[in-house]
Amino acid sequence: DTCDLFNCTFTPIEGCCHNAAECDDGNSCTSNTCEEQVCTTTWLDLPECCNPVVLSATFESAVTGDLEPGELNEFTLDPPDEGVGWHVFGGTDGSAVDSVALYFGNPATLDFDNGKTVSGEATSPAAHLVPGKSVSVSFDIWAATNVSPFNDVFSVEVLTDGETNGTTIWSKTQLGSVNFNTWHSVEVNVDAFLAGTTSLRVRFIFDSKNKWFNGEEGVYFDNIQINTDCSSGE
Repeated sequence: DTCDLFNCTFTPIEGCCHNAAECDDGNSCTSNTCEEQVCTTTWLDLPECCNPVVLSATFESAVTGDLEPGELNEFTLDPPDEGVGWHVFGGTDGSAVDSVALYFGNPATLDFDNGKTVSGEATSPAAHLVPGKSVSVSFDIWAATNVSPFNDVFSVEVLTDGETNGTTIWSKTQLGSVNFNTWHSVEVNVDAFLAGTTSLRVRFIFDSKNKWFNGEEGVYFDNIQINTDCSSGE
């Protein structure tokens, strides 16, 4: 609110609500209220509201699932999608994989060599978790990097309830040298890391650790899911 030339001027603040109707998100599995002019969303713990796949990313289309309100249906790529880094890429001439996936490397050169040590993170949107249910994270991985555990390091983390520091649930050391240059499927139960968590994100990390021998294609992740065992906790 301002006073301009002895006249009061009122500028509405974006995002403020006046009643619960303005907060309705159309989801029968949420309760929406207006508290102190801010919309609050509460997920309902009902049997019909338990989704066995609360996040799904195939990269052929937008991320789907029970995403938290306000979340974009895409991954956050850091650094941004340019040069060597994380990209949504694959299935093109020259690419070793036949489908679009989350890729660390340079799509133009099909390697991750720019004369420097390279690294980056790709983070999923936050998915809502049903309280008391068992949760797992699954994905497919294809890697063409140095097999040494000390170079070209990649890992997968989970981040709970808006946290910025993740917890590692899987790393390159668990891949095994025989699983390079081929698709390999992974599923990890993450119940031990949740402790009352209501939302979960998945982060994929790559770090070359040095600037040498980065001429291989890189790493692809695909068919990423956060899964709920709806029969658990009953």
